[in-house]
Amino acid sequence: MIYRRHDREETQTAAEQGRLVLLIVHENPAAGVHTRALENAVRLVTQWTATDKVIRILGPTFSGSSDSLGQALSSFAVRQVIPRGYSVRVLSGSATRPGQQEGDRALPRSAGL
Repeated sequence: MIYRRHDREETQTAAEQGRLVLLIVHENPAAGVHTRALENAVRLVTQWTATDKVIRILGPTFSGSSDSLGQALSSFAVRQVIPRGYSVRVLSGSATRPGQQEGDRALPRSAGL
């Protein structure tokens, strides 16, 4: 999904008005996140020209997906799907297990993140 602002001034260019791109990755409470879809989304985000080098993840929806999300992100860091210099920010408003609602995802130091 691509969102754009409607309140732009006539003098603003398309680049100045900003865009928000939302990539949706499937998850379920028992199997966790769809790892291949998440990897493809991460690759797209890191190839996009961004200045802040932050991968933002809104999720998981289910507490049961937290472990698979963490394993996938760790694997991506080790395999350098997430390039050096990038950080990952995970925010969940619905996962209920303590410690799973907000925070930067801890990744292995060997990953160089």
